[in-house]
Amino acid sequence: MERVDGGTRPCMGGIYPAGDVERASSFPLCRSADHAGEMRLLLGGTRSGKSSLAVAMAEGLGGDLLFLATARDPDPEMEDRIRRHREERSSNWKTLEWNGEAFPGLPDRVEVVLLDSVTLLASDILVREWERSGRPIRGASFAMDLVDEVSGRVIRLVRDLRRRSRFLLVVGDEVGLGTVPPDPLGRAFRDLCGTVNRLLARESDRVYFVVAGLPFCLKGDGSTLMDPPSLPERRPERVPEGVDPPP
Repeated sequence: MERVDGGTRPCMGGIYPAGDVERASSFPLCRSADHAGEMRLLLGGTRSGKSSLAVAMAEGLGGDLLFLATARDPDPEMEDRIRRHREERSSNWKTLEWNGEAFPGLPDRVEVVLLDSVTLLASDILVREWERSGRPIRGASFAMDLVDEVSGRVIRLVRDLRRRSRFLLVVGDEVGLGTVPPDPLGRAFRDLCGTVNRLLARESDRVYFVVAGLPFCLKGDGSTLMDPPSLPERRPERVPEGVDPPP
């Protein structure tokens, strides 16, 4: 479709502003030589359509399909949700479930991997680490250390999945657009989600933000993102252990 000045044009099913602005694909990526697979990140709110889009996108890539499920079933309602999600996927999918420490039976090599969702994965690790510490979350320092530790573990796990796959699709929730959580653990969860999403977006080849079923292409082929504005100097960004600092 032709460019329409001042208008919009399609981008993988979504839209983005037209204009002569720099493509996000030109942004530097923090990728290592052992990162063999292409990585796509799909973010969005609850019931935004991100999971359905990720499944359709993965099935369109061809090859063997591996679904990594992170949702737990602590009650009948959640168990029913998990069952419905499983039924929505075709019989071509193989499913492995997060057991709190790993995905048992994870193969060394697989064509297409879909992790849904990295937010629930991070949440599970956060709660386990907090309970393991035996400490209440009092003061920002302990909360920030906890977020750093958990986000670093999540990023390393995702990097391992990427090394094993030809295509890795990661689904995550955008939870930072609402109100401030009233309790320390809730605020730590919010900060953790923002940190994980930011780090994954930096390493991903393509990033989509899904709103009301419409995927907006933020990074990758056809995307257009302007350089961020100049900001006043601030303290160095905290980077989890084992994660490269931003370029």
